[in-house]
Amino acid sequence: MHRASLLLTMGLLSWLFGSCSRKPAEPAATTSSDVTRAMEEGFVDLVFAIHRHQRAADGSQHFIATGTHHGKPLGFAFTLPREWKQGTLGNSGIVTFQARISVESTGESSDHFVTALRDLYQITGPKLTMCKNVAFTVMSLEGDPRTPEQAPVKMKLFYEPAENDPKH
Repeated sequence: MHRASLLLTMGLLSWLFGSCSRKPAEPAATTSSDVTRAMEEGFVDLVFAIHRHQRAADGSQHFIATGTHHGKPLGFAFTLPREWKQGTLGNSGIVTFQARISVESTGESSDHFVTALRDLYQITGPKLTMCKNVAFTVMSLEGDPRTPEQAPVKMKLFYEPAENDPKH
């Protein structure tokens, strides 16, 4: 499988990753490039390399994404479901796929990810750590998330807090 990239266009997310207790295993160090690609109109585009990809027996897919920001390693894990809702982007004819995904902390590199988001969005306050697990709605912007091994996939994440989400 070729190394794919994953584009995560993120809004103001760092506040939702408040202090949570956990310490899962940190993925092995890899050579990764800086994740910051574009900054405009209040948003930052981040591109992560896929360090590991496993397809589960139930059809879901588990990934570990890695990169760096100012020399510090960043990373997190995420799981894509087997089932996706297919649609189009307005009247453009661009095919999209939408689902709920789980983004999971991988330890210190995930905490660095939260710090990088805070820096990029110029948010001040106490140091935060990434929660063990956060759910997002995800929409593909390019590529097919059902078969990411065939071509790069670009996705946009939307945080829609549920009543049982941790408050920070």
